[in-house]
Amino acid sequence: MLQKERAPIFGQRHWHWRMREGKRALLVTLDLVGVSRDVTDPVRHEIAVNHQLGFKDVLINCSHTHTGPVVGENLRTMYILEENESQKLLNYTRHLKERLVELADAAFSNLEASRLRAGQSQATFATNRRENPQSHVLAWRASGKLKGPVDYSVPILEIRDMDHQLKGLVFGYACHATVLSDYQWSGDYPGFAQIQLESRYDGIQAMFWAGCGADINPLPRRTAALAEQYGGELAQAVTQGIKGVMDEVSPTLKTDYAEIPLLFAPMPSREDLESEAQSDNPHAASRAQKWMNHMNQGHPLPTSYPYPMGLWRLGNQVKWLTMGGEVVVDFALTFKQTYGRDLWIAGYSHDVMAYIPFETSLERRGL
Repeated sequence: MLQKERAPIFGQRHWHWRMREGKRALLVTLDLVGVSRDVTDPVRHEIAVNHQLGFKDVLINCSHTHTGPVVGENLRTMYILEENESQKLLNYTRHLKERLVELADAAFSNLEASRLRAGQSQATFATNRRENPQSHVLAWRASGKLKGPVDYSVPILEIRDMDHQLKGLVFGYACHATVLSDYQWSGDYPGFAQIQLESRYDGIQAMFWAGCGADINPLPRRTAALAEQYGGELAQAVTQGIKGVMDEVSPTLKTDYAEIPLLFAPMPSREDLESEAQSDNPHAASRAQKWMNHMNQGHPLPTSYPYPMGLWRLGNQVKWLTMGGEVVVDFALTFKQTYGRDLWIAGYSHDVMAYIPFETSLERRGL
């Protein structure tokens, strides 16, 4: 069973699954640049307690739109905010957390029997940003000379009621939501894709989740017209997908979740931090000051990070791996090669803390 709940604040969408044997889970997609564990952990715990779920049963994914608000501690060292602006951020974060719990409550209290189908399509505007200068992209694309790894797949989950009326579309793509870079709120191309699908299919809810697109950009970019164009291409890919071969999803659900202690590279010394705190780069100086304050409070610098990974299995048709952070495309391509091309892989899930590079992507950058 599924339930949709529209949100009156920035870009939140929910579907609740309750499978035949009683297993339940909740998907939350956010049109935000990212959320960190200081936001998602308490929200997931509260929802789990309220509705007798496991922590693994609540999945939160961000579209990574660069024209959405900063939330909680995510990206705080990148923004030098005055006190009144910091207070606005704290107020919004508190409201977001409260609203997510309220919307989950509404979803669990109003269920609807549904059928699921799964399939895949393709969209080809994603471009490896490390390998293709923007000024060359149009010519190289026309001549088939674009370089670097990319993942064009568009996984699709179709939700229909028991009368076969379309109720929702959940779909993903591995590409940065960075067409736009101004200071107007926008869901970027994923937002336009959702808007176009909801206009095309009256009464549905469309939900986008971000794949492993940390080193993938929509190119060319920087105009609203291009954001709408790419959104239209993605929406058309979803439309073509549901008109093609889609598999009925059997009514079983299994969920898993783990946090892996990822070791850091050698940490800076206090002297290193003191030097960086004097940097002309305000972001580097802000980061250094943060960790100096941490040490001044008697805490050692961490040596690892609890990296989140989850796996949802919907019937025998959908294996959906979720990863935290900004994950580069090499992970998706490698996992698909190992575990099958039908594997769905999302980045930006649960906790967006940093880029997650692959060894070969570091080598391409000479690191």
